[in-house]
Amino acid sequence: MRVMRTPMVLVGLALLPACLGATGVIVSPDVNARGGEGGGGNPAPEGGSGGAPGATGGGGSGGQDGTGGTTGGNHGSAGTGGSQTGTGGMMTPPPDAGPRPDAAPIVARPCNDLPAVGLWHDISPPVFKNPSNMETLAVVVSQQDQSVYAAAGNKTSGGNSGTGVYKSMDCGATWKLVSTGKNSDKLKSGDPWAMMIHPDNPQILYTNNGYGNDPTIYKSTNGGVDWTALIPDPARGVQSFVQAIAMNPDDPEHIAITFHDNCKAPPNGLCLSYSTDGGASWHLFNGPSALSGWIEAATLSILGPTNYFFAAKGGWYTADTGKTWTKVSGDDFTASYAGSTNLAPDGTLYVAGANSLYSSRSNPIGSTITKVTNGVHASVVINDGVNLFASYAWDYGGQPYYTAKVSNPNVWTHMPSPKCGRGPNQMAIDTVHHIVYSANWGAGLWRLISR
Repeated sequence: MRVMRTPMVLVGLALLPACLGATGVIVSPDVNARGGEGGGGNPAPEGGSGGAPGATGGGGSGGQDGTGGTTGGNHGSAGTGGSQTGTGGMMTPPPDAGPRPDAAPIVARPCNDLPAVGLWHDISPPVFKNPSNMETLAVVVSQQDQSVYAAAGNKTSGGNSGTGVYKSMDCGATWKLVSTGKNSDKLKSGDPWAMMIHPDNPQILYTNNGYGNDPTIYKSTNGGVDWTALIPDPARGVQSFVQAIAMNPDDPEHIAITFHDNCKAPPNGLCLSYSTDGGASWHLFNGPSALSGWIEAATLSILGPTNYFFAAKGGWYTADTGKTWTKVSGDDFTASYAGSTNLAPDGTLYVAGANSLYSSRSNPIGSTITKVTNGVHASVVINDGVNLFASYAWDYGGQPYYTAKVSNPNVWTHMPSPKCGRGPNQMAIDTVHHIVYSANWGAGLWRLISR
């Protein structure tokens, strides 16, 4: 496990309204956050020692709450504010815990004319709503340079095309088609249900191509211009019909997928595939044997080197890459192919897709899940470090968003918004500018300034 470091941000040449400090200085990405104290290290529940108690975090005006705890022992949990590392264990850090030592520096780009905090706005490029049956399905953000990638398609809504991948470098104000190189024609033939971006390198992206020509998983290493078709199932090659994509945030070379059709023996009818080298090589493994084949609206999350959470007809957990699965929930899940779990800064894993939100604080994480008191019905959940945001993709009521404080996840508020028409398939957070992006199917692409 690589030690997390407090992220530093290089500010661009223009003043960033409401988000960043004076130009030409290095600041924390959360300059609006209150300064605070780091807590002590948590004890390891079994097999190893937790992080040592931490020193007081840096406070002061505009300071960031003190952090720094590292991983505990075997199945040990990470302490916040700690300074020592336990032995043997692994626990995935929150997405905003800071870049790895080999990550590119975070360069805060200017975002002018941002709206007021708490207001949802439609920022769809015209092509995302033309023709009228086009559905916005994917959105991701790089924390390094805040580049936003999004895509739409209409293969499952009566059409026969996709938009390709679009990119914004100004927080969604303007958009440009970026997938113009290798296999760009393929990405205009299918539905982009699931997109992932490398947390340290904004040049590396993955997307599926549902019902398109060669409906496998694709990878770009040059910021979305060129795309290489990957082979998660050698028997099917580029005809491997990829459904959901997952990425290990602690090891982004470790990715995994589900299939949108049944596997052929020797794997089970429901088989999955993983790669630990960024898609260069793949390994099939079995899903839960109680499930006979692929399932609509299933979702997959990677929780460790051999740890996975799969949700469809029940919630399922494996710690040994599918050799054994444990059913941790009997609920039916209607979830997102782009992922329906989210790790909060306090180490709580939130799981969406069932009639109520679930959470996990178990060791290993995800091995047990518990319904959140007063939890909302959601298929996507995400956090900006302070607030949780949740929404259900099949909410057609017009105002599909809910929010709660990370510090108080049992009290949810229905967020006001213009009439959206539908909830999101995928949401993404820009942690530098505190922007939430939401890919809302036929309702287009939406944006919120969260704090």
